[in-house]
Amino acid sequence: DDGISLRYNDKLNGKHLVELERLLSAATSNAPEDRPSMEQFAESIDNWIVLANDINSPKTQKSEWQFIADLIFGEMVPRTVIWDKLEDIIQVLQLITSTSAYNHMLFPDQGGLDLQKVRQSTEVRWVDLITDFGQINRVHPKTLQFESFGENDTWNYFRLELYKDDYVLYDPSDFSYEILVEDDPEHKPGHYVNADDWCYHVYDYDTGVPLPENSQRINRYCNGVFLVVMKINNHDYVWNYNDVMSAYDGIHGKLNCAEFREYIQVLIEASHNHKAKVNAISIEIGQKMSDSDNLMRLGRMSDDDVINESIIRDEQIKDILKKNIMHWKFPVQALKLASPQDSRSMFYLCNKVNSDVLKILFGYNYLCVNGMFNNSRNCDFIDCLFVDGKQSAQRLKQIVVGFIINKLSEVLDDVSEVDVSAFFTIELKRGKKSPTHLFTQDEVFDEMKIADDRVENVLVIDDDGYAHVIPFVEDRGFYPVTFESWSPRNNFVGKYSSFDELMPAYLSALEGWLDYLKTGKHVYSQYSYEYNERELINEIEKYYF
Repeated sequence: DDGISLRYNDKLNGKHLVELERLLSAATSNAPEDRPSMEQFAESIDNWIVLANDINSPKTQKSEWQFIADLIFGEMVPRTVIWDKLEDIIQVLQLITSTSAYNHMLFPDQGGLDLQKVRQSTEVRWVDLITDFGQINRVHPKTLQFESFGENDTWNYFRLELYKDDYVLYDPSDFSYEILVEDDPEHKPGHYVNADDWCYHVYDYDTGVPLPENSQRINRYCNGVFLVVMKINNHDYVWNYNDVMSAYDGIHGKLNCAEFREYIQVLIEASHNHKAKVNAISIEIGQKMSDSDNLMRLGRMSDDDVINESIIRDEQIKDILKKNIMHWKFPVQALKLASPQDSRSMFYLCNKVNSDVLKILFGYNYLCVNGMFNNSRNCDFIDCLFVDGKQSAQRLKQIVVGFIINKLSEVLDDVSEVDVSAFFTIELKRGKKSPTHLFTQDEVFDEMKIADDRVENVLVIDDDGYAHVIPFVEDRGFYPVTFESWSPRNNFVGKYSSFDELMPAYLSALEGWLDYLKTGKHVYSQYSYEYNERELINEIEKYYF
């Protein structure tokens, strides 16, 4: 009875209550002879405490399962049960949410969360499956199917299959659900609007028209299969489906009912041997279930002739670079060189030391004013070619890449798909000219406020000491200091932000700016924990003259 049962008390959500509930039921029986003695009562309490304090144990989880099985099926647990009436489906799912062991739900596409609550939706014949973090998953149930495996009952599962329905606003292509906002469930049930700006609680970012207080974000599934399985796995062997490596890949939705049961049976048999074998089988089966288009693409990509040709060409390129790159003279004479004395920052081109192709360069090699890469093992930057500004730096890289492609075209028949740009990088170096400005917290705030939170943003400091918040897609590496990016639609910046990140970002930027002034190299700055504002500014001011 959800009116008096402990498991329906929100304060006890997630607690193991089985033995306690059985005890209370027996102790309040109308028949005195059914009530436990004081000794039996105390023993039951002790037993419950032991299990409740170790919810990960097999014994505790089996206790949870047995309690649910008794409530649903009685003494005899059937092999297969199918519910197709909505009221029955809701009732069984609500019972499942009351257990801490059997309420883990795998989504149709990928991933899974704990099923916390089940309720009738505002849409007729639809149901809301509420999971962790209050996420509302709206579904149109077709059937709920239970499958049991005898003594291997930790592999039992509930399979919720949905009707195939039309989408409301858009086709989510690779996913089986739309992300929507039900803007007024009380007065306009089932009325949906675009959810892009839900995080700001407005209909539209630009207009700022607020959503009603009772609006709710909905993941509305128009097809697919959910799977409810035992949640906890804390063992050296595969004890349930949730412990299988590929369980979160949505395999349960790619097989029909009979096929999935057979798949589980194969995993159960394998689990008696070794955990690695179970995972190997699950991965192999998952790969075989690719759709025909994927198989065709895989077949084309696996063509031996294409692969061999690509390998041969890559080896040819490596061989050419090994023999020639330190001897080539690149045509850089037309570039305007930067003077360290007259520049706050400069750029130079070097190889990426971690590049597989250019490991043969034996260390850090940069392009010199004579148009050749140096072969020095130290980084003294003697005769290094420096240029001013982003455009000149990009032009420098284009010259080097274009020169190499031309050289390769003399040997290779086709260089149309050859790309060597990833082998080189533009690096920033501080010049001797002092910056004139030091950004303030208010300036960082102003930049954060005018930024568009709908895109990924990053805080940067330019070579004159001014702070900017720019879209992450811009060439942030051309700034002396860059901060870790702010992901979009999280209210880190923009007109709806509470600017909780302001002080951490400001202190981090100060610390990064100081590090740049000390080292003369580009700095990727993360949160500051070591300094306070005054200490940082005092150190920074030593570099201003």
